[in-house]
Amino acid sequence: MGSEFLKKTKNSIRKVVAQSRAALATPDLLTTIPSVRPRSYIATPSGPVSFTEGAKVLVESDGSAVRLRQGNSYVAKLDNPPKDIVTAVAASGSAGATVERVMSLSGKIEVSLW
Repeated sequence: MGSEFLKKTKNSIRKVVAQSRAALATPDLLTTIPSVRPRSYIATPSGPVSFTEGAKVLVESDGSAVRLRQGNSYVAKLDNPPKDIVTAVAASGSAGATVERVMSLSGKIEVSLW
């Protein structure tokens, strides 16, 4: 039974394999071009501050903490920032960040540094 089935379907199996091989060889296999995205970090707002996605904030170092400033006041603090980010922000004095996402349930925001 098994050998008869293979004899009957041999040509159709080869045809499907050949078509699949041709489909994999097309140049548009990966239609999306990967883009370079900055690393993003989670921040906890300090007080009742409303953020909008795409808002620009200033990033400043405060000892071992990294704080986000909007205007003249601190509005958020990065949760567990990596040491390389803390030292880079401390060395440069400040950096810029963009609010990527506002999480309404947890009240936290996701920011990407630039």
